[in-house]
Amino acid sequence: MKICIPLNSKTETLRKWVAKVSYKNVLAFYAIGSTIDEILANIKEKADAHFTNLANLKWLQVELKRISIAEVDINEAFIVDFLVKSSQECKIGNRIPAEILLPLQMTLCPVVDMYDEDPWLSECRGMVAKEEACYLANNGIRGPYSIAKLKEDDKGGLVWDVSSRTGEKEHLIIKSTID
Repeated sequence: MKICIPLNSKTETLRKWVAKVSYKNVLAFYAIGSTIDEILANIKEKADAHFTNLANLKWLQVELKRISIAEVDINEAFIVDFLVKSSQECKIGNRIPAEILLPLQMTLCPVVDMYDEDPWLSECRGMVAKEEACYLANNGIRGPYSIAKLKEDDKGGLVWDVSSRTGEKEHLIIKSTID
């Protein structure tokens, strides 16, 4: 399993772009790219796949940094332990099963600052992804819910509008932030 680890800034390694994508200062995901075009494509891909409609919202924030990072193959058991711990700290691990949560954590937060040296990189994800919103909806009253779109509610908050592929008119609203 590959992860990216930040290196000391004095290290002579190739620097990559890292983007921190948030909505009203709530972290959605990090993206990595060697070039600006690559990082923009990575941001779009993650936003489209995991946060439908996020890119169209007024309070979207994208911060960019160029940092030295290394791609590392790591023992899967170690990273699973780390991700389980970090997902529990983000307070969603007790509601979303590991088979959904862990692949999402690896995709949405690929840079792992194991020593918490850079607070910019160490932030916990605070936004529920589409897969998590659909899971939470399916464990609610009815299902199957598989279509989800982020929207701003009347108070300026961000919520998931979750609906079924069956064409039923029923929608559920799922909170978009992790409590």
